[in-house]
Amino acid sequence: MSTDAAEAEARNAIDLLFSLMEQAWNRADVESYSHLYAEDVGYVNRSGVLLEGRTEVARIHAEAFAGWLHNTRLQLSTRRFRLLVPGVAITQVDVVTNGDEASPDDLLAIATVVFARQDKQWRVSALHVSEVRPAP
Repeated sequence: MSTDAAEAEARNAIDLLFSLMEQAWNRADVESYSHLYAEDVGYVNRSGVLLEGRTEVARIHAEAFAGWLHNTRLQLSTRRFRLLVPGVAITQVDVVTNGDEASPDDLLAIATVVFARQDKQWRVSALHVSEVRPAP
């Protein structure tokens, strides 16, 4: 497979994974959401806390969906994509978290996400989210 074909295949798979992530979040489906992450994922949340492992990602999102992120919607937009080597890719993605309608209270962030293909399935291996604050 050519490098271009491998990159296109990876990009399509990761675009699908992001779509599944949005769908799971928007249903507050913690189980489906967390299974998009590798078992040994490293996830740095908006507060700078490192979550280690899929179980911890599921726990923190279950708490958030029941609390401060209850009834929110997630929108992801890939800004940058690179296939580093076959089976490993990195993206920077714009993240918008809001209620049912867009508002000035939307939570804006950018995330750097590392994906790895394991057993023919792409999963999030590492993720780091940073809030985007409006310029003063």
